[in-house]
Amino acid sequence: MKKSLYVILLIISVVMVACKQKNPATKYENPNWVLTENNNYSVSMTAAVRLPDNMNLYLTEDDQMVALVGNEVRGVGRLYQGIFYIHIMGTDDEKVNVSFQYWSAKTQYKYQADEVFPFKQDAILGTPDEPLVFTFKVL
Repeated sequence: MKKSLYVILLIISVVMVACKQKNPATKYENPNWVLTENNNYSVSMTAAVRLPDNMNLYLTEDDQMVALVGNEVRGVGRLYQGIFYIHIMGTDDEKVNVSFQYWSAKTQYKYQADEVFPFKQDAILGTPDEPLVFTFKVL
């Protein structure tokens, strides 16, 4: 009898630990990202970005995507027919990496793209026919 009770308590403990919920992701209000103004930004590059298929069902006209250098907003995406078009500003002599973040109005989550790209004058990342598709992680 004691053995059976011990086994039952052990099973219940294992089930309780296995069912423990993960911490939910942080929800963010609309970030209303705005391009950082800098008169030294005389050159640019562009990006055409589409969400991965598993995130497309959450896409709304209110969603936002930005290009960042560090925490500085260098480009704000414009959504057109499911693709974010981003004009990314910089200087001709800088050697920095550009990263991307996405905010979903439906889920209110911010996502960080795994991919980063070096800033390069006149570079084109993705096209309307073959946009970039990033791997995003929830922040």
